[in-house]
Amino acid sequence: MKRFLQGQTFTPAILQKRNIVNWGILSSLILVFLLSTTSSYANCYGNVNDSGEIGYDQSICAGESVTIENVELPSGGSGTLEYAWLFSTSGPSTDDVDVVTSSSSSFTTGELYETTWIRRCSRRAGCSSWNYGESNWVEISVENGNVSDGGVIAENQTICSGENVTISNVTLPSGGCGEIEYLWLTNTSGAYTNGCDTYASSSASYTFNDLTETTWIRRCSRREGHSSWNYGESNWVKITISSGNVEDGGTIGDNQTICSGDDVTINNVTLPTGGDCDDDIEYLWLSNTAGPDASSATTYASSSSSHTFSNLTETTWIRRCSRREGHSSWSYGESNWLKITVGPCIPNTCNDALVTWSLDACQAYEDAYSYDEFTPEYTSNSDCGTISASTVHRNNPNDYYHSCLVGHDGNAMCVSGTYVDYVPEHSVHRLLFSTTLNEGTTVSGLSFYQKSEEYISNIGSSSATHNNYLTKFSLRAKIDGTLIYESNNNSTSQNGWELSVFDFSSIAALNLSTTTTIDFELVAYDPIENGGSMRAWELDEIKILGCCAATTATIGDVVFNDVNGNGIHDNGETGLEGVIVMLLDADGNMVAQTTTNADGTYSFTDVAAGDYKLKFPATGILNGSTYALTIPNQGNDESVDSDPTVMTGTNDAMTPIFTVNGGDDITDISAGYYFVSTISGFAFEDNNGNGIQNLGDEGLNGITVMLLDENGNMVAQTVTTNGGNYQFENLAPGSYKVKFPENPNINGSTATLTIPNQGSDDNLDSDAVPMNNGSGNAMTQLVTVENGQTIDNLDAGYFTPISIGDKVFE
Repeated sequence: MKRFLQGQTFTPAILQKRNIVNWGILSSLILVFLLSTTSSYANCYGNVNDSGEIGYDQSICAGESVTIENVELPSGGSGTLEYAWLFSTSGPSTDDVDVVTSSSSSFTTGELYETTWIRRCSRRAGCSSWNYGESNWVEISVENGNVSDGGVIAENQTICSGENVTISNVTLPSGGCGEIEYLWLTNTSGAYTNGCDTYASSSASYTFNDLTETTWIRRCSRREGHSSWNYGESNWVKITISSGNVEDGGTIGDNQTICSGDDVTINNVTLPTGGDCDDDIEYLWLSNTAGPDASSATTYASSSSSHTFSNLTETTWIRRCSRREGHSSWSYGESNWLKITVGPCIPNTCNDALVTWSLDACQAYEDAYSYDEFTPEYTSNSDCGTISASTVHRNNPNDYYHSCLVGHDGNAMCVSGTYVDYVPEHSVHRLLFSTTLNEGTTVSGLSFYQKSEEYISNIGSSSATHNNYLTKFSLRAKIDGTLIYESNNNSTSQNGWELSVFDFSSIAALNLSTTTTIDFELVAYDPIENGGSMRAWELDEIKILGCCAATTATIGDVVFNDVNGNGIHDNGETGLEGVIVMLLDADGNMVAQTTTNADGTYSFTDVAAGDYKLKFPATGILNGSTYALTIPNQGNDESVDSDPTVMTGTNDAMTPIFTVNGGDDITDISAGYYFVSTISGFAFEDNNGNGIQNLGDEGLNGITVMLLDENGNMVAQTVTTNGGNYQFENLAPGSYKVKFPENPNINGSTATLTIPNQGSDDNLDSDAVPMNNGSGNAMTQLVTVENGQTIDNLDAGYFTPISIGDKVFE
C-alpha cells in the first residue's frame, strides 16, 4: 500500500513500522502527538459532536488506488475542520494504524496491494480531541490478481484422421485482474496433464491441425504476471479420430409383404458411419430364403446404399453390408435384417394378417373330438385396436373328430368332409370360425393352405391311410346371420399343399363402420370313392386378411401462470409462452417435443394409440424471472388442475402414464407454474432502543431466522449474514410470517428485542413482536407474497440493556 501525505507519495509499511513501535503502551501518546500539533496555535470554541460519514466498502484489483469520498461532513462546534485519516491492514481498529493528516474531507490513496480499512477523524481547529469526530470504517478489498475460474470450452467431437479441429470458447475465464494468458494442453493418452504437449496462446479459442489420433484437449489460463495455471483450468474435450473402416452399418427399410413374383426395393434409412471420410463406401447385399443367416446367404456386390430384388417367389431375409474402400472386412458395417414375406396376393395393398389360426398346436394325432387347441393369433398393428376371435371348431365335435399331420408350416388339421356331390347347405361337417373387428377395419380376403390326397399320414401313424379324397369345397361368410359372401365348387389339391386365396375387396359390408362380428364356415364335399376308410380334408394357416385405418389422437392442453399458487387454473390466469413439453412413451423414450404458444397452449397431433407420459420442466426463466411448478392434483376437476410432479434430483416434472386409444383426444393434461417470490429483511443493533434503524445502527450477523407458513409450519431457516441480512428465495405465492429469537446472545451479551412498529417507515422499523408464550421467540405479522413479488422489509432490532446503580446511604 502507498499513500499521499501533503502531496508526497510514501510507503506506509515503513511509517507503520515507525508508528507502531510499542503501540500497546504508546498508542495514545503517539496519536495525541501526531494529531495535536497542527492546532496548537488556536483556541477550541466547541469541538465536533458528529463525525459525519465517508464512502462505502469497495473491491479493487491489486495495485489500484481508490478515492474515499465524503458522504456527510462532521457537524457541531465552530471553527475550521481538521482531518486525520487512519489506515489499517489488520482490521477496523485503531490499535494498529498509519495516520495521515489532511485538510480535505475526501482522500485518494496510492497503490493498494492488500485489503485496507480506512477511517476519517475530525476536530475543530484549536481542539485537541479527535474522539468525537470518528467516521465509519470503509473496507477496501484488494482481490487476488489471478483467475479463479477457467471457464468452459466446446464439446467433444468426432473427426476423420488428418482433419483440423477448432476448439471454441464457450465461457471465458473469470476472476483476477489484468490481461489473460492461455496455455493449451493436448494428450493422446487420456484426460490428464501428465505427458501433455503445451501450446502458449493469447486466444480463448485454438485450432489444432492434422489430428491423426484421438486427443484430449484442455485450456489453461492465468492473469499476466502470475506463475500458476492451476486456477484457470477448463474442462477436457475429447476429439475422437474414427478408425479407417466403417463403425456402424446404418439401417435399411422395414419388413414388407409382397405378392409372389413381385419386385421389392430395399431403401436406405441411415447410411453407414465411421472410417476415413475421403474413402468411398462399398456395399454387399445378402439374401436368404432360409432365414436371417449370413453363412448360407446369396451375395450381390453393389455401389449403392439401396437395392432392388426382382421376382421374389419365397419369403426372403435381406441384409446390407458395407466397408470403406481398401478394407477387407464387412463385419463392422452390417445393417439390420429385413424380412420380405411373399404371401397371398389380394389385388390391393390391404393384406395384413388380422387373425391367424396357425393350427400348429394340434395335439391329438388321430380321432380327437376336442378343438380347444385351435386358438387364434392377432396382428400387432395397434391401429386395429382390440380384436377377438373364436377357435376353429365344429358345432358337434363329439360326433366328428379331427386328427393332426405335418402341415405346410408346422402342424396341420385333418377333418372329415361330407359324402354328397353337391353344395351342402347345413352340413354337420362344417368347420367354423369367427372374429370381431373394430370400426375402420377393412377385411380384404381369406387365405389358407389345403389338400385332400389319396393317402393320409397322421402324425404318430406307422403307415399311410387310404382316403376317399374330397374334390371340392365351399366357403361362406355371414354378418348377423346374413350371407355376405359365398364361393362354391372350389377345387381341392391332390398334389401337395396349395394356397387358396379369396378376395373380399368388392364387398362393401366388410369395410366396417362399427364393431362387427363375421362368421366363416368351410366344408369339403364330392369325394372320390376308392375303397378308402375316410373322407379327409387337410387345412393349415387360416388367415383373415385386411387392414386398419390409422386412428390417431391429439394430446394437448395449456401451461398456465398459477398466480395464487393454489394448483388450479382459475379464471383470469393466463398461459405461459415458450415452455418446452415432451411426449414420451411408457419407457421414457421421447416421441415428440413442442413449445407452448403465446397463450400457453401446446398440442401433439397424429398420436398413435399406446401408453404415454408428458415431461415438463420443474423450473424455467421467462423474461428474466424464474418460474416453478405448482402443487399437482388439486381439487376435483381434472380439467383445471396441474398434473406433472417434480422428479427428485432433476429439473424435470412428469405426469403419470396414460393410455391413448385411437381417435380419443386427451385435452386435460395441464401444468401450472408460479413466478417465485422472495422474503428478506435485516437484523440490526438498535443502539438507542427507539425501535427504528438509525444511521450507525449496524447489522447483526448470526441471528437465526425461521420462515413459517400461515399455519405455523416451518418452511425454511437461515442465519443473518453480510451485515445482518437474511433472505428466503424461490417461494410460492401465499401467506408467511418470520420468527426471530427474542433474546439472542450477541457478542457474549444477552440482547433484547426492541419495541416493534415504530415510526411511519416500514423499511426502518422493527417488525418482530414477542410471542409471550414462554418460547423465547418473536414473530412478524402474517404477510402475503403475490406471484413473483419481493418483500424485503421484515426486520428485527435488538439492544443490549445497560445497568444503572449505586448505593443509598445516610
